[in-house]
Amino acid sequence: MLVLSAPKMRNARLLLCALGALIAAGAQAGEDAQAWFERMREALHGQDYEGRFVYQVGPQLEAMYVVHRVSGAVELERLVSLNGDHKQVIRGDRAVACLEPGKHAISVIEGLGGDSRQPSGQLDSAHLLNHYQMVMGERQRIAGREAQLIRIMPRDGFRFGYDLYLDRDTGLPLRTVMLDKHGQQQSQTMFVELKTGKDITPIEHDISALQLTRPERITVSASVSDPASSGWRFATLPPGFTLHSSRADSTRRHFIFSDGLATLSLYVEPMAEDGLGGFSSVGATWAYGAQRHGRQITAVGEVPRETLRLIAHAIEPQ
Repeated sequence: MLVLSAPKMRNARLLLCALGALIAAGAQAGEDAQAWFERMREALHGQDYEGRFVYQVGPQLEAMYVVHRVSGAVELERLVSLNGDHKQVIRGDRAVACLEPGKHAISVIEGLGGDSRQPSGQLDSAHLLNHYQMVMGERQRIAGREAQLIRIMPRDGFRFGYDLYLDRDTGLPLRTVMLDKHGQQQSQTMFVELKTGKDITPIEHDISALQLTRPERITVSASVSDPASSGWRFATLPPGFTLHSSRADSTRRHFIFSDGLATLSLYVEPMAEDGLGGFSSVGATWAYGAQRHGRQITAVGEVPRETLRLIAHAIEPQ
C-alpha cells in the first residue's frame, strides 16, 4: 500500500482539483460551443440581413452581395456576383430563379424555394456531436464587428472541419473556413460589410426580382416527393449521413443527404455518352460520377471524395 506524506498528499489534492477544474472547464466550453452553434442556425434562417462578402478557393476570389429576408414562414433571398459575369440568384417562396450571364433565358426551378414548411435537412446537435467535436476559440474583429470563433472538428474522414467566426450580437457567421483532415484550408467565406435589423433592403417589394420566381415563370418543374416512393433505396451510407428529401422532374431525380452540417446531392439521370465518370471538382466542390443500374449517377458536395463515392455506390433499385 502506497502511503503519501502530508506535503505529497496536499500536492496530490491540488493536482486532482486542478484536473477536475480543467475537465469541468472543457465540458463547459463544449456546452457553450454547442449553444453558439444552435444560435447561428437560428440566426441564418430567422433573421433579416444584408451585406457583401468574399468567397475564396485557392487563388480564386469572388465578391458577392446578399440580402436575406424572413416573411412569415418564408425565407426570401437575393445573391448577386459583384465581379466577373453578372450572375444572380433569387429565391422566392416556392422557386429559385437563376439569371445566366450572356443569355436572355432565365432558369426558374420549382421546389427549391424558401418555404420553411419544406424539409430543412437539419439534425439536432446530439446527432452532430457523434461526428464532430465543438470547442470555443478566441475572439476576433471581422467586418467591424466582434466575432466568437467556434471550432468544429470531424471525428472521422467522411467530413470536413470548420472554423466559424460568429457575430456576438446576432449569431450570424461573419467568416467560415472549411478545413480538410490535415487542417489545410479548402475554402473560406468572409463578410466585409453586414447590416441587420430595420435597414435591410425590402426584397419582398422588389417586383423585378421576385416576379422571376412566380409559378408562370417556372422552366423546370421539380416536385418534392417521399424518398420511400422514389423507386430507389440506399444500402449503406457513410456514418452520420441520412437521406432528408427527394425531388424529381421529367428526366432526373435529386436526393439530398446531410449529417446536420455538411450537405450533398445525388442525381439519377438517363445515361449519356458525356456523363461524368470518376471525380471532378469546381472550386471546393467535388463531384463523382458512375453509370450504374442503367442510369448516370452523380454525387456532388463539399465533402471528402470518399464520401461521394460511397453514396454513389450505395444506391440500388427498390
